[in-house]
Amino acid sequence: MLLLRSWALTTLLMMAFPAEAAWLVAETPHFRIYGSVSESRIREEAETLEDYHKLLELLTKRKFAENAPKLDIYLVDQPQDMQIVAPGLGRNVSGIYTASSGGILAMSVEPKGNDSEWMNSRDVLLHEYAHHYMMQAGNTAVPAWYVEGFAEYLMTADFRSDRIDFGGFNKARLWALQNMPWLPLEQILLRPKGVDQDMFYAQSWLLTHYLNRAEGMPAKRDAYLKRVAEGGDPIEAFKTEISPDLKAFSGRLRNYISGRGFTFSRMARTAKQSAPVRVTALSPAAESMLLPLVAVQLPQTAENDEANLKRLRAAAARYPDDPWAKRAMAIAQAAAGSGDPKAAALLDAELALRPDDAELLRWRARLHEANKRDASAEDISAARRLLVRAFKVDPSNWLVLRDYVETFLARDGTLPKPVLDVLISAHNLAPQESHLAFLTGWELAQAGHYEAAAVAISPVVNNPHMAEDMTLQRGLLEALRSGDKEKVEAALLSLRVAR
Repeated sequence: MLLLRSWALTTLLMMAFPAEAAWLVAETPHFRIYGSVSESRIREEAETLEDYHKLLELLTKRKFAENAPKLDIYLVDQPQDMQIVAPGLGRNVSGIYTASSGGILAMSVEPKGNDSEWMNSRDVLLHEYAHHYMMQAGNTAVPAWYVEGFAEYLMTADFRSDRIDFGGFNKARLWALQNMPWLPLEQILLRPKGVDQDMFYAQSWLLTHYLNRAEGMPAKRDAYLKRVAEGGDPIEAFKTEISPDLKAFSGRLRNYISGRGFTFSRMARTAKQSAPVRVTALSPAAESMLLPLVAVQLPQTAENDEANLKRLRAAAARYPDDPWAKRAMAIAQAAAGSGDPKAAALLDAELALRPDDAELLRWRARLHEANKRDASAEDISAARRLLVRAFKVDPSNWLVLRDYVETFLARDGTLPKPVLDVLISAHNLAPQESHLAFLTGWELAQAGHYEAAAVAISPVVNNPHMAEDMTLQRGLLEALRSGDKEKVEAALLSLRVAR
């Protein structure tokens, strides 16, 4: 998982242009899918993703909130294209998902669904969306092995014109299970640092498959996950709820993968079930500007930012009268840093044309830097006015809500209750964003709402992709679960000192 900073691509790219534009956007109830592919192909991918969303609803018995943000997905031609957005990404990586303080998106090589591939890009895209779905639907406090195992279990879903198959296997994972030494089950349940990644994923998939499909296991799975979510030790919870003998249980898994008990499911798929899809074309300028526009808003080096700005300026110069290019450049200049005097002028010019554009308003507010301790009262007021206007236009934009809360964070003391409510709303819209989740938990803890604070930060502590040491955050979670005020205050103090 990559950590990104702010960008504004939710409404930025939805301006219609002639059909010969290279990039198309397919918008559905849950997705905005960008791809330089044919209209029929992007429609097919949009319908597949919506059917996958329905499959996840069916299997998890959970649904998104009505105002949940749509996920932006970018389909690129080759892995190298993703390196524009994520420099340093491995050449063999065919998909990424990020939920960060800047936004939430997925990017994948355009899925071909080639059955001959060991790990095709369709598998990767569905894997990443399963992560997104689990978090967005509120299933957050689960152990790392189930986070990955669930995504591995569902990513093999196969969508044909008349049917959907799920519960199959990925060739790479099956090969690992048949040819590589297995890890002790204790290591799967705890995922210590340095554990073999291939085997962790493969065994997590197998364990998830078994607990979801073997007779009598789903109820045991639910009891185990509930105990872990409440703070129980993963190994003791497994022994209590699923099997007291881990070694013997591993033997059952070996028999399961090689025996006749392994099953998959098949469902009918009809055109009548397809969700509505609206396809529009982006400006021709997007062909050379879209990915650099995403990239310039990421936490890269100053050299990378300048290189991407140079690409954007060169492309925009070829389209001097293009509204999309002008709007893109205004946001790009703002994303590159408030020190650029051109940014405010460009945004003001765009806002004169589109005064009710929520993202333009949000970016203009950010230029006031109202989240800094030395911000003037004038800048704070100006930023808040702009953000209130943006909220009225787009009340489900969690970035707007988050930015509004940040104008209060530089002040000492706890947040006023109305502002804390705004923060909670932002978190509910983007529960998978770890920085926002921890900020929400922190403020709830300071306000004395320990149970709610624990619910907010538990996904951060359990996130298998977090690169930083979670020792202090884990200490806060344990203190919150204890309900002991002195322990909570001590844990908060330790985190303040560590900052």
